[in-house]
Amino acid sequence: MTGAAGEQGAVGAVVADVGREAERLDIDGWLDALRRAAADRDRLGQPTRAGLATQAARAAGEGIPLPLLVDTWLTSGWVLWNQLAGGVPTPDVRKVAGALLRALDDGAQALAEGYVRE
Repeated sequence: MTGAAGEQGAVGAVVADVGREAERLDIDGWLDALRRAAADRDRLGQPTRAGLATQAARAAGEGIPLPLLVDTWLTSGWVLWNQLAGGVPTPDVRKVAGALLRALDDGAQALAEGYVRE
């Protein structure tokens, strides 16, 4: 599932799991960043990590709890993996999964840093 319909389905799946308060976060942008990292088989770039830190600082200022922020980020990752897993050729599954997990790690660290900084 890709494109606008797939993206909306993924956002809906994240919100259904985490709760409606997650709608205040940039789930679309997060899914896009994670999708790019998985496709490139790479970690999140510094600009993406800086953007996540800024979003987390904003979330802290708006009173969004850190557990909700982290839960939404991680849930975005497993929802995306459920979308990607069936379409990844078997020889590439480990590389894509590894890249996605590294991206999730990078993002969680950036979110926590931005939140604590605020």
